[in-house]
Amino acid sequence: MNQVGQKGRFYITSRIWLPQSPLQKSNLSAPSLVVFSVLKLSILVIVSACANLFLITVVQGQSFSNSSLAARNSTAAAEDASKESPIPTLETQERYSTQAADLIFEPDNLVLTKSQQASLFDRGVSWTSNTNFSLEPTVASEPILAQQEEKPEEPEDRLIPPGEIVIPVGTSFGFGSTNFPPNGLNGLTRRPLILQGSESFNTLPILLYLQQKLGDSQKLVLQAGGIDPQVVAFDLGYTLAPKSWSGGISANFIYQSTLSPAFKGEVFLPRGGDAWVNTVGGGIEYFHPLSPDFDLAVGVNYEKVSVRSGMFSNEIEPVDELGNQLTVTSGGQDDVLTLRLAAVYQKVNNRNFPDKGFRALFDIEQSIPVGDASITNTLLATSLSKFIPFGSSPKPSSLVLNLQGGVILGDAPPYGSFNLGGRRTVRGYKAGRIGTGKSFIQAVAEYRIPIFTFRAFKQENDILLNVFFDYATDLETADQVIGKPAVVRDRPGNGYGYGLGIQWRSRFGLFKLEGGRNDQGRTEFSLSGGTRF
Repeated sequence: MNQVGQKGRFYITSRIWLPQSPLQKSNLSAPSLVVFSVLKLSILVIVSACANLFLITVVQGQSFSNSSLAARNSTAAAEDASKESPIPTLETQERYSTQAADLIFEPDNLVLTKSQQASLFDRGVSWTSNTNFSLEPTVASEPILAQQEEKPEEPEDRLIPPGEIVIPVGTSFGFGSTNFPPNGLNGLTRRPLILQGSESFNTLPILLYLQQKLGDSQKLVLQAGGIDPQVVAFDLGYTLAPKSWSGGISANFIYQSTLSPAFKGEVFLPRGGDAWVNTVGGGIEYFHPLSPDFDLAVGVNYEKVSVRSGMFSNEIEPVDELGNQLTVTSGGQDDVLTLRLAAVYQKVNNRNFPDKGFRALFDIEQSIPVGDASITNTLLATSLSKFIPFGSSPKPSSLVLNLQGGVILGDAPPYGSFNLGGRRTVRGYKAGRIGTGKSFIQAVAEYRIPIFTFRAFKQENDILLNVFFDYATDLETADQVIGKPAVVRDRPGNGYGYGLGIQWRSRFGLFKLEGGRNDQGRTEFSLSGGTRF
């Protein structure tokens, strides 16, 4: 058996050498020669068919991930091949080597889900879908083996990072954040799904991104937010993920200035106005998919945090008008060095819009004392979501049950504690109006009912009605936060809200218009985007 390989195409032929029979040496009649020739040809055809059938049986049904695009044969080579006798051909994009009759495949050692491929791709990894093998006739009616079938990606298969709206304008520009959790890096565009820190956006959050690929395994992304008048943020990120790795490395530099819900209303700065939290810093992380359902990221972050009188003000404000601390240090600037571990486990039927399955998020952050602040604390938080469908239709009604909890052991800076109230916590309250605590527990029940479906943007769009009930408590830890921002602003520390809304499931993410009424008899409406579970 000979094997010839040329630019990703393998030719397999079978030749049979039969010893000359004494009959061939003798002078046979014409009919006898014809019979003998037909017999020899039949044997040759049967043996060749058996060899090719064995190859089909061995190869068919197996899949190999592609590592690079195979070079196509030139027109002249194709014409030469067409002049040869019909032979089976094997086309693949996998790496290979040809040594005599050896055929070596080198598949990747980790099988990833579509969401992980998309996540790694957005972090800078170039993954492609598995090769499918099938039998198809060529133009010359030759049997062709293992021809790759690349199916175009459907619009609904494009994954959206949880909590985000992503509207691509081109291949390198768009609206939204392209950062998939888990995130070992800090930054406003890398918001954790677990309640923590600021809910700074007052309206529908709109971020801009610019990205530039630097080869197959590197990527540079600039993300910015500044349309909302209460926030300005920049995040410049770089990702390196060689194909020989199962994970990758990312680094970022951030600048952001926001109005923290912890400081809004009732109490102001000594010279008037609200307190703006200014953050400059960066970090580096390593991310790794441990299994098709479990992802992990570990990062180290350094930030310099200060409270100022304006978005771009140089005036540092260490205390409010009542003399309460706004930062850990008396000078008004804190050095914060943290080691962060984040993980996501999800077993759901749809990564963008699940209505069946389970999703869990975990966040652990350990501060390392540096600078004058010497902040020492450990943050532990988790979010557990259960999606329960009702009915057997392809798009059933569903109940979402979510439980979140967190605790800060040690120092609790007011700008880094848990803010309760708002569209991402208890709807019906404004952001942070329940309280700012060192610990919290939050429970949510939401029932979603499909109303109708329409086709737009080359895919089906679903309109749903959702009914919800939210509850949260700071477990009476508001007075344990440095500066006691919730206590001096007379926040209740616990509360609930209920209401209903309209959801639009689109190829860009989830849009929501919701109205909630809280236990104090007040009503709040919000227009937001992205899932919160």
